[in-house]
Amino acid sequence: MIKNYATVNQMLNLKKAIFLFFVFFTFSQISTAQCSKPPVGCSTTDLSNFGFASNNDAATIEYDNFVSSWHTTVVRTADGSFQTWGETIANNGTSNELAPKTINKANFPGLTTGAVPLKVALGSNSSTNVQGILLATDGLYAWSKAGAVIDATLTPSTVFQKIAIGGNANGLPTGVAPGDVKMMFATFKTLAITTCGGDVWVISQIPNARGNGAVGNNTTWYRVTTSETGNPFLTGVVACRGSADGLMALKSDGSVYVWGTSSLLGDTSGFTTQTRAAKMTLPSGITPKMIGSSGSSATRSYYILATDGNLYSLGKNSNKQLGDWTTTDRFAWVQPRYNSATGPVMNNIKWFSPQEHDFNYGAINVLNSNKNIYAFGTNNGLLLGVTGGNSDPVIPNGLTAADNIIAVETGGHTSMIVKTCEAKFGYVGHRISGSMGDGTNASTNEANYTFATAAVQICGAESNPAIQSASTGGGPDSKYCVGDPVLLTPTPAGGTLSVVSGPATLSGNTVNFTAAGTAVIKYTVANACGAPTETSRTFEASLCPIDLEVTKTVDAVNASVGSNSTFTITTKNNGPYKATGVKVNDVLPGGYTFVSATPSTGTWTAPDWTVGSLTNGASATLSIVATVNASGSYANTATVTGNDPDTNTANNTATATPLVQTNLSVTKTVSTGTHNVGSDVTFTITASNAGPSSATGVTVNDALPAGYTFVSATPSTGTWLAPNWTIGNLANGGSATLSIVAKVNATGSYANTATITGGQNDPTPGNNSGSATATVNHAPVANDDDLSASPLTEDGADGTVNVLSNDTDEDGNPTAPVNGVGQFTVDLDPAVAGIQTTYTDAKGVWTLNITTGIVTFNPADNYNGTAKITYTLCDTFGLCDNADITFVVTSVNDNPVANNDTKTTNEDTPVTIDVTANDTDVDGTINKATVDLDPATPGIQNIFTVAGQGTYTVDALGIVTFTPVLNYNGIATPVNYTVNDNDGAVSNIATITVTVTAVNDNPVAVDDVYTVAEDNTVTLNPLAL
Repeated sequence: MIKNYATVNQMLNLKKAIFLFFVFFTFSQISTAQCSKPPVGCSTTDLSNFGFASNNDAATIEYDNFVSSWHTTVVRTADGSFQTWGETIANNGTSNELAPKTINKANFPGLTTGAVPLKVALGSNSSTNVQGILLATDGLYAWSKAGAVIDATLTPSTVFQKIAIGGNANGLPTGVAPGDVKMMFATFKTLAITTCGGDVWVISQIPNARGNGAVGNNTTWYRVTTSETGNPFLTGVVACRGSADGLMALKSDGSVYVWGTSSLLGDTSGFTTQTRAAKMTLPSGITPKMIGSSGSSATRSYYILATDGNLYSLGKNSNKQLGDWTTTDRFAWVQPRYNSATGPVMNNIKWFSPQEHDFNYGAINVLNSNKNIYAFGTNNGLLLGVTGGNSDPVIPNGLTAADNIIAVETGGHTSMIVKTCEAKFGYVGHRISGSMGDGTNASTNEANYTFATAAVQICGAESNPAIQSASTGGGPDSKYCVGDPVLLTPTPAGGTLSVVSGPATLSGNTVNFTAAGTAVIKYTVANACGAPTETSRTFEASLCPIDLEVTKTVDAVNASVGSNSTFTITTKNNGPYKATGVKVNDVLPGGYTFVSATPSTGTWTAPDWTVGSLTNGASATLSIVATVNASGSYANTATVTGNDPDTNTANNTATATPLVQTNLSVTKTVSTGTHNVGSDVTFTITASNAGPSSATGVTVNDALPAGYTFVSATPSTGTWLAPNWTIGNLANGGSATLSIVAKVNATGSYANTATITGGQNDPTPGNNSGSATATVNHAPVANDDDLSASPLTEDGADGTVNVLSNDTDEDGNPTAPVNGVGQFTVDLDPAVAGIQTTYTDAKGVWTLNITTGIVTFNPADNYNGTAKITYTLCDTFGLCDNADITFVVTSVNDNPVANNDTKTTNEDTPVTIDVTANDTDVDGTINKATVDLDPATPGIQNIFTVAGQGTYTVDALGIVTFTPVLNYNGIATPVNYTVNDNDGAVSNIATITVTVTAVNDNPVAVDDVYTVAEDNTVTLNPLAL
């Protein structure tokens, strides 16, 4: 490969050569760490300006030779091809690739024949949620998890597939060709391209990331604008990078712009959302070499590498991702440091790789001029290969300062490196689903860098001697074309090239393929890693097929006998390669007499026109003038041939036949009945020829309108290739039919028209078209009925809503009554078979009035809150839709309920009654301090006396004490009381009834005193006193 390297690049490449090691390594469609030139691209493209070998030309830095997302990786190899491995990245988009697999037509059949991959990007959000985006010479492709990068509607399946966007078959913005794309960057839900001219285009599911004021939609490319006056386009960009929901761009003048959710400007201000590109404040006096960011939204961190080797960081630092040995968020630029918070700043950095393609963790690896890497930030899943969780800058486990690292890539859950004198890449982090490329599906966390992986030669980071080609193969599946010389540039210099086997010859460093097959070229060279070593590269050579086409027209379709007709023959090379030995054979049939032949190029010697060579896309013409004879065949045929294989022989022959008039007509009918949206309808087209002559070249055009989706077409004769039914010849009086089955769409025109044409003049064109319109039934649209704005009151009136009032149907809006024959149906409980007009749950009862369409909601007693049910609305043809009915019931404070209390005590014994113990309040609590023993008296009475019976008192805990009067017994007169709840509501009046049980009192003896005269007697009665 010949490149116009600057002196600094030459020096760096020589330095790299020192570390080549002794290894016998045979490549199979893998080349060197130096890079083959892509077939199209920017004039300044330098794919080798990567990793440790990178120079300070920010405009040609190649960020994406090594790309990792969560558990998935893709690399650009030295021959310009791409290899991928890891989680769900196989062709079907669901299987894992356990070892590196080349992205080509054989492995990814959806790749267009002849298309050459140019760039590959990955975006993800954790496990099994990665999407690959590939840019080839014919446009964009996508595979794996739909929606992980671009909107899922653009990729109907996970399989590797070509995508179109905005009507552009190449999937790119209007006016942008694959060769115009300088850089393609992907992260979760966002894809950005930078053009050779310095424009940035974004297609994103995150409005703030579009850089256009957060307008538009998920499926359109938008050119980024700035926040400057008038919002001009962002121009002069040489690199656009970023992380989830936020992007940044480096301009050729050294300025940096950012936009997206939670952006920082580096001017000490905090996180703000920038919907257009806003200019950052940079560290004083620097010239940026590289830019990047990691994390998402308010966890975002930014990084800038200056051309003098100083590294700067800004933003979120809770996981030590800024490398300054703190966890303090920084809103002005700081520098990562070695060893400690006061250690040396990182001022010798050659390259850095932030975790930028996955939504999650903020982390970064940096590569310094000593070829050492330092890792810092989040270490989830051991993705950095350091000890513990979040890490300050350290050399990862398994490496030492003596190791020479020349490339590093930080993935969402992994880190990978290229080390000199190691044939395989190094790996740390979560190993699963083939993420290590070692051919296994094991799951474990690799805590130390391991090289038990796979041998890949990454463009710009060679770890082995290699054979470099100046260009990629230009033939099928990127094979090299027979007869197309290729310049080889082996590295390191000073060795010897030789042909080991296969159809190839060498002239100096130029190889020429003499036939199709496999050629092996060997390179023998001494290197700094050991003794002389041999490496070989396998080249696949192929005949490069072409598509020669010939067309023929005649000036007089209805020529008269004796007149001259001029036939114009055009041959074209549709490529994709140069055609040689092109010849057109045109033998005039008996219906003509030759007059003259005039070629635009080449020579004519009847019956052959020798054209010679035609480059891809070139064409040539031949005019033959002939006199029409009275009899003989009038079909004049031309056939084109060439030296190379023709991929499409169907267009190698063309015929023109002047004939008399034919009356062609077409009629169309449609299957009877009403067709539901989503059901099939059948159109029957009948083509007829009323003569008087046979018709040739008969074609019926039937372009289905937007109201249908094509299902199948069955012609009685001829072929169908939408939208044309090619009948060919149709005899006088003959007819043919075509049945087209189509699925009815919800919108669009349903009037379907067929038009017939033929190779002859038609005297009655009025019958050349026929139309039919299917009767279509659309599904009703049930809309939610949300009565939240008019809440009901707890235990108050029922809620009502006419559910039909806001429902629609394109064929006639729903009206009551419902649920009868020929009527719309409303089902209040779709989960139960049949049509339910009532639905009951703990919140209440819903009832449908089938006469009016009104649904009544009767809330359950004491219920408050939000009540919602789903109902199903169906039309008379069985098409249905669901909607919700929502009522809000506001709470109302209920009075507490006081219940009667009874108690029994003995005579002369006080008794206590907890009167609130059996009282209740459904929506609150009882305030025990509010027991009122005399509701008839204003205020709360805590003492009440019943004369002759006793006194009632109540304390703050609602405990009532009844003290009976001495010797009272019997059932005391019930005493009324009320109590309040915590909201002050007063209960009903309840009673307290105490039964006092009589108790036997001890007798009382009283002293007796009598007076009697001396010598008299007295009668004593002690009980009488």
